[in-house]
Amino acid sequence: MESFQQSSRAGAVGRGEPRRGEARPTGVAPAPRRESLRYSAGDKLALIRAYEASEQEMRVFCAGHGLSTASLCTWRRQYAAHGDAGLAPRRNPRNARGRKGRRFTPEERLAAVAAFERSGVTQQVFAKRWGVSVSTLCKWRRRLAQGGARALVDGAGSGSSSGPAGGPQPGEAPGVGSSSRPEPCEAREPLLQPRRGPGRRIAASTEAAIVAAKREQPRAGLKRIRDLLRRFLGLSVSTGAVRRVLKDHGLHDPDPRKPRKRRPLPRRFERARPGQLWQSDITSYVLARPGRRVYLTLFLDDHSRYIVSWRLLAHQRNELVLEALEEGLLRYGKPTEILTDRGPQYHSWRGRSAFRKRLEHLGIGHVLAAARHPQTVGKCERLWKTISEELWERVRPDDLSEAQRRLGHWIAHYNFFRPHQGIDGCVPADRFFGAESELRTTLSGSLSGDELGLALGDPVRQPVYLFGRIGGRSVSLHGEGGQLVLETDGEPVARVPLAQMGMPSPDAALPDEDPKESHDEQGQRAESLSEPPCFPGRDVDAGGAERGGCGAAQGSASGPQADGFSPHPEDAGAGAGAVGVG
Repeated sequence: MESFQQSSRAGAVGRGEPRRGEARPTGVAPAPRRESLRYSAGDKLALIRAYEASEQEMRVFCAGHGLSTASLCTWRRQYAAHGDAGLAPRRNPRNARGRKGRRFTPEERLAAVAAFERSGVTQQVFAKRWGVSVSTLCKWRRRLAQGGARALVDGAGSGSSSGPAGGPQPGEAPGVGSSSRPEPCEAREPLLQPRRGPGRRIAASTEAAIVAAKREQPRAGLKRIRDLLRRFLGLSVSTGAVRRVLKDHGLHDPDPRKPRKRRPLPRRFERARPGQLWQSDITSYVLARPGRRVYLTLFLDDHSRYIVSWRLLAHQRNELVLEALEEGLLRYGKPTEILTDRGPQYHSWRGRSAFRKRLEHLGIGHVLAAARHPQTVGKCERLWKTISEELWERVRPDDLSEAQRRLGHWIAHYNFFRPHQGIDGCVPADRFFGAESELRTTLSGSLSGDELGLALGDPVRQPVYLFGRIGGRSVSLHGEGGQLVLETDGEPVARVPLAQMGMPSPDAALPDEDPKESHDEQGQRAESLSEPPCFPGRDVDAGGAERGGCGAAQGSASGPQADGFSPHPEDAGAGAGAVGVG
């Protein structure tokens, strides 16, 4: 037992063949390779006794008999624990039902090899179609190449069966005395070796090219060497093959793997009740026709996602957020806190902004998001994308007044009729009002049943068109792009903005004027706008006398109407034959 433990420690690791880079024991010839040999209980006992009588090291003994040191150690351990019963073959626990694959007859094996030679496909493809493994097909081809059709019979030259025909006699150790093991073949054809994908051997020329490329460029990695061989030598290798070759030659020096930086998990928050926290942010959109940028701000309740107030203007000054804030406070009262980013409308790095002063005066807390971290006001950021996808990109408003009208309808649809995934499919009004059902009923009752249709529908435009004849010449007046265009005989004569006529226009709705303008300046502007427009050119009255363009324009049409310009009865003598309003 003591010699058994010493021998086990000496040869517990290793196989019959010496390790890579290790010299073969002196005086020990390489043992012939056995193919899938299953040792009987007598074979195992004979090998154990032969080893104990040989006084050789376990590694030397196993190398001479084509046996691994691990197998011999296992047999000796089983024999010491259970005697002869420990060496009896046992059924594989992973194959409790027995052998699954059927045995092929010699004729079927010969037909399979012949069919493969004629097919012209790879071994993997043919083996899958035939229903065998690649190793089995390679074994049949190897046997047929070495011993002909007779070698395809079970036990003929394979060494896998015991008995008088193919294996050692019971009680005789393999390799001791007479042996019927097949002689090792001198050389095997490369085509008979199974191709195992990433583990297959590569040509010696390719291996030399990999080593040369690495020595020429020591800093080149696996992918760089692969690309060099493919681009300049036309050799196709994988990075795994390059790695194996470099390891065999001691040239693989991988860089230390950098620790993967873990991304922080998103921190989600939501206040417990409505009115505890409002969020506010600013974004911008572009009008379709003038290509002008407009700015949108809103205040969003954090708990319910309800939009309490909003403003859409042509500037982003402090008044933009202050007006929206006052509207929200007037309609729904004061929140406990308001969360914003560090934009100049909300925060000032030096002193206090007007927005912060207003919150301090009202007793509302101001919570600032971290710098360069828009995720803090992520509810507003996501709402900008929703507005862009569901409204702005679909209708593309032409002017500010249309955009304000459509956005008002869409926000009403969002608050009362659009389910929100962030609040379990409820609409924001469900959470915002809660038990205050009467207030919600009052507000929702004033809304249209199709707020989304009003937001996305075509705008209703009032046409402006006037035509007639003066002194034998055709005269027309129509609206175009917020202007009144006067044409005579099909040629435009003058263009006058609607603002000068005292009529609403898209440009007049844009608040470009300074809010601090004095009352005197506003009065002068009102007087200038109240003056009638003067069209250049000359007109002909009923008597044929030439008259200034200004007087002619006043005589032909005066006074804006809801649907355009309609002529007065007393102006019929000015020469208008037929006048129509479209």
